[in-house]
Amino acid sequence: MEMETEMEDPRKVRALKPKVKLLLDDYITALVWSVDGSQVVAGTAAGTLYRVDASTAQILEQFPAHALGVTALVSGQGGRVFSGGQDGKLKAWSSGREKPDFEISPGKGPVQHILYGGGTERNILAVAEGKFITFLNTEGRELRPKAELPSTVSGLAWHYQGGILLAASYGGLQVFGVKKGTTQALKTYDWKGAFWCCAWSPDGKWVAGATQEKAVHIWEAETGEHLHMPGYPGKVKFIGWSRDGQWLVTAAAMDLLLWDCSGDGPCGRQPKQLMAHGDTIASCALQHQGSLFASGDESGRLILWDARQPGEDGLIAAFPGESEIGATAWSPDDKVLAAGSADGSLYLF
Repeated sequence: MEMETEMEDPRKVRALKPKVKLLLDDYITALVWSVDGSQVVAGTAAGTLYRVDASTAQILEQFPAHALGVTALVSGQGGRVFSGGQDGKLKAWSSGREKPDFEISPGKGPVQHILYGGGTERNILAVAEGKFITFLNTEGRELRPKAELPSTVSGLAWHYQGGILLAASYGGLQVFGVKKGTTQALKTYDWKGAFWCCAWSPDGKWVAGATQEKAVHIWEAETGEHLHMPGYPGKVKFIGWSRDGQWLVTAAAMDLLLWDCSGDGPCGRQPKQLMAHGDTIASCALQHQGSLFASGDESGRLILWDARQPGEDGLIAAFPGESEIGATAWSPDDKVLAAGSADGSLYLF
C-alpha cells in the first residue's frame, strides 16, 4: 500500500493512494484473490468475471459468467475460482478457460453465499440458496443431504478446525456438520429475530450474529451463554473477528464498533466507537493475519484502520473515492487491498 501525507480532509489524515485503477463494465459486486496472491478476480452486476494480474495490473481474462449478475466468489487451489450468480448457478472456472469446469443449480433461487474450505484438505464448498445449504466437493458432487434452515440463509462461517459450519437465518444461528447426514442442526443459538450475518471467532470460543433489530448477539460457543448488544444506529450489516480473536468488528450505518472479546469476553466493557465515515458503510474487510481492516462507504470513501490503536487514533489513512465501495478484499499476504466500486472502478492499494 502506498500513502501520501496530504489530502483534502478536515482530519488531516494520511492519504491512501491507489497503485492501480481499472474501469470494469459495471458495479463490482464481488472480489476475491487467487490463493497464491498473483491475481484478483472481480465479478460485476453485468455478470462478467475479470482476472487481473496483481503485479502488472493487466486484465488477463474477461468473459460473461452469469446471466443476471455475480453474487459471490471464492478461490480454490490451482487458480480455480467458484462463482455464484443471480441466475441460480454455481460455476467453477480454471485460469485460461472461458467455459466453466462444471455448473450446477443448487436450488431455484439466486446463490447468496459460497464458502470454500471446512476440512483438513480444504476441498469443501458450502453454498447457500434460499433456506438451504448444499455441501459439495470441488467437482460439484454433493457430500451430504442439504441442510434446511427456518428461512433464507443470510450468512455462513466455518469453524476454525473445519468440518463444522455456522449459518444465520431468522430465529438465530445454527451449526451443521459436513459429515453428518442429518438435515437438522447439531446445535442452535436461538433469538427471535432476523439475522443478517454471522461470524465464528478464530479460536472457536465465540459465535456472533447481527440482527435486523439493530443489535449484535454473542454466544459462548460451548455453554451457550448469551450476550445482547442493542442500540446500534442502524442495521448491523458486517461482523468479523481480528485474527487474534480479541476484537469483534461491527459496522452499522456510519459507525464502526469494536468489542473486546479477550479473556472472559465483552460483558461489562464499552466498545471502541469509530465515527469517521460520512455515509453508510457498504463493505468491510479484515486482514488475515494482521490487525488492520478497511471500511468503504456509499459515498466512495475508503478508510484504513488499526484495531490495536485506541479509538479514533486507529485511523491510519483514507481515500476519497467517487462511488460506493461495495467490495473489499485483502491479498493472502495482507500486503495489498483490493476495492471495487459502484461505477466499476477496481482499485489496488
